[in-house]
Amino acid sequence: MVVPAEALTRWRRDVGLKIAYLRLFELPEEFSLDYSAASLRAVEGHVIDRLDGPDDLADPGEQRFVDGVVAYVGETLMRRGGGAWIWPESAPHPPLVRPDDLLGLAPVSPRALILAALRAEDGERFSTVYHRWERAVRRVRQDRPTWRPVKEPTSADPPDPDSPRLTAWLAERARTFDRWVATYAPEGRWDFTADSLPALEELVRRVTPTPEELHDPSHRDFVEGAAWYLGEVLRRGLGGRWNRDDRLADDRSHPFVEKIGVWESTSTPVFALQTALLQPGHLRAHHDSFAS
Repeated sequence: MVVPAEALTRWRRDVGLKIAYLRLFELPEEFSLDYSAASLRAVEGHVIDRLDGPDDLADPGEQRFVDGVVAYVGETLMRRGGGAWIWPESAPHPPLVRPDDLLGLAPVSPRALILAALRAEDGERFSTVYHRWERAVRRVRQDRPTWRPVKEPTSADPPDPDSPRLTAWLAERARTFDRWVATYAPEGRWDFTADSLPALEELVRRVTPTPEELHDPSHRDFVEGAAWYLGEVLRRGLGGRWNRDDRLADDRSHPFVEKIGVWESTSTPVFALQTALLQPGHLRAHHDSFAS
């Protein structure tokens, strides 16, 4: 049985992924998830069109969609009124978002808002709460002009691209790349082109043939060099920039490349290497999916 504290930890950790899944796979391309009141109205309209009624919230086939909406509504409210995710043990529709304490407002359940939207069918339930939080912020700032609501950081917030850890990692990988080549693949043609990715995949399969070996600390130097090389192939050929989320634990904070290609996509190279162990040809296909 998952207790509320554990459920809340998982939710905070995965909320960014839930919103990303909603944006990429559950909504039409024209949707703009910019954390605005207008975006809430658009998402609510899609909820009303897609779900037949309250029973659909419990449909396993709709859980990713519903979780994505819950995550997006909560994060949008908190960007306006601060606060944090909470998971009270007695709450009927967790998780809830609690606004900044100075606003004097009660916590809100985004899941309960979905139920209200399905009953009202007016497309205004999400944005009504947003504007209520907005008015409360304005009231507080009348007495405290410099005050800003404080939002709990979550995985939905963009990490800092100027991470000192990332800067040091990139410098170390670039400085030691020649040694990495001499140690692991002196015969290869490592020219940072897409055509070199099949050779990289073959090398990874030879040195770390299983996911367990890929993540074994004894192979850290090899894997980090391979991940850096793959990321540089993507960045140099398709555009983008490196980033790293320093808010995560070390075993989850892998450097990634964001804003790749025309769709400004994101790739975490170490995960792409892991997938390549299970799916031959993945690295070149991974690159080409961003280039197309």
